[in-house]
Amino acid sequence: MVYFIGDGIEKSDVLEDLREKLMENSRLLLSLFKERLELGKSIGQVKRARKLDLRDRTRELQVLKRLNVRDPIEERFINILFELTIMSECTGKHVKHDASVTGTEALQEMLAEFLCLPGDRILTDVNIELPFIQRAVSKGVHVVNEGREPYDLRIQISRQTQDSSIRIWNLSFKDPASLSDEFHRSRIIKLEVDE
Repeated sequence: MVYFIGDGIEKSDVLEDLREKLMENSRLLLSLFKERLELGKSIGQVKRARKLDLRDRTRELQVLKRLNVRDPIEERFINILFELTIMSECTGKHVKHDASVTGTEALQEMLAEFLCLPGDRILTDVNIELPFIQRAVSKGVHVVNEGREPYDLRIQISRQTQDSSIRIWNLSFKDPASLSDEFHRSRIIKLEVDE
C-alpha cells in the first residue's frame, strides 16, 4: 500500500495508521511464536523419547529450502527462530547453569558479547555449556553441530590447564558501527575447543 502525504491526509494520521498495522503484525507474530514454542516442547519430548539429537542441521536446511529463504536478513531471522525453538525443545531437560564465572570463562563470555550478532551461526561439535556458546545463544546466535560450511571467523579455545588461550583467525567482518549490507548477511563462526 502506498501513502501520499498531502491531499487532506495529515502526516500524523498516516504515521498512526502505520503504527497500528505494525502493532497488529506484532500481535500476530507473538501469537504464532507462542504456538511455535509449544510445538517445540512437544517435538523435544518426542526427540528425547526416541533418543534423537535436539539439533538437526539436515532438517534445518530442508526448512530453509522449503521456505525459499534467500534474503540474508530472512536467514538471520530464521536462525534466531531455530535457536529459540531448540531452547523450547530443551524445556524439562536439566541444563546445568553455573552462576560463578572466572578467568578464561569470563573472557569467553566477553568475546561472545563482542563478536556475535543475532542470527549468526556457530559451527561446532562442542558442548552447549561452554561459556562462549551460552553467551552467544543468549544473543540470538544459532548453534549448528557440524562444521562443513565455509566460515567467516574461526575461534579456537584451549582449556588445557597449562595453556588456557583463545585464538581467532579469518576475522573478515566489519565493525558493527560501520556495517552496511554486510549486516544483513548471517556470519558463520567456526568454534573449536582443545581439551
